[in-house]
Amino acid sequence: MPGSAPSSMTFVFERNFCVGSAPSIQMYSALYAISVLPKSRPEDGSSVRCRPGVPAHCKARAYACAVSAVFQVTDRTASSESVSVAPHQRRSQTEMNTEDLSMRLPTPLLLALLGLAVAVLLGLGTWQVQRNQWKHGLVEERTASLAAPPLEAPGVLTMSAPALAWHRARLVGTWDHAHSMVLANRIRYGLKGEDLVTPLIPASGGPTILVDRGWYPETERDRVRAALDMEETANIEGLAVDATGRTARRTGQGTWTALAPESMAGWAGTPFRPWAVIQGTPTDDDSRPPSDGSLPVQRYYPFVNTTTHVQYALTWYGIAVALVAIAVARLIVAPRRARRSAPRNPE
Repeated sequence: MPGSAPSSMTFVFERNFCVGSAPSIQMYSALYAISVLPKSRPEDGSSVRCRPGVPAHCKARAYACAVSAVFQVTDRTASSESVSVAPHQRRSQTEMNTEDLSMRLPTPLLLALLGLAVAVLLGLGTWQVQRNQWKHGLVEERTASLAAPPLEAPGVLTMSAPALAWHRARLVGTWDHAHSMVLANRIRYGLKGEDLVTPLIPASGGPTILVDRGWYPETERDRVRAALDMEETANIEGLAVDATGRTARRTGQGTWTALAPESMAGWAGTPFRPWAVIQGTPTDDDSRPPSDGSLPVQRYYPFVNTTTHVQYALTWYGIAVALVAIAVARLIVAPRRARRSAPRNPE
């Protein structure tokens, strides 16, 4: 007898659907696919297929794609044409829904995956809380170091680079202008400028120390450098920084990309200490140049915590709570509603 053909459901899994999406969207989508999507059923017109770039084995089961959270589900309804369907081939919607339910991921396995996901999310949130506590301790430690009196020679010259970092240091010696180096492309106050780095030979002897003497606009290069080159002896104070392991390169214009004692020593042909000094005083606001117009600008920022660990922690905890809520809705609330609304067979 002629009748309407059943709707054809096509599940299309695509790699780039969740790329760049928030983690919560990926998690919701993954849970939906794991708990809802059926296997391929060619006999009733439904199918599961993957676009190029997605593992081929998802054609057998959609769960592989769902776990990777790289899918897109599209629902297409076949054209309603009159076809002849034999009575024994017709299936009620209740029978199809029952088969769909039987093809879902087994509840124990789904709960295990859910528990694992929640445990990982809670672990990530706790790790961010611990990182935030560690960072606050580091800020307090370095703030106290900057507030302490400056370290002076010869004691400062015997300290290791990590122990000296974020302390103020006072140095006395002689400038080695012949090996001055320029750090180019330094933007400050909306102007393109440079930092001048000059080696300082300690009065008490020992390896040379690189000193960042400050910033100046490119337009003031000749005037500033001429004034600094007139200074022969050095008696400066600044922030000591650990430059161990830093690397830099010398450009074709003769400038440098970063303050890196090891790399610069190879060019200068003389050993430098693994730490350097940024000449100047600390400031909380470097948004404007000095009011007196003095150059070079010799200021540096104290250490601050710029990483939003608390927000990251709340994000991970929030995803975990949302995942549990979705699981409860799908695995507990929805089945109860289905049982209540299901028609009862007459006794």
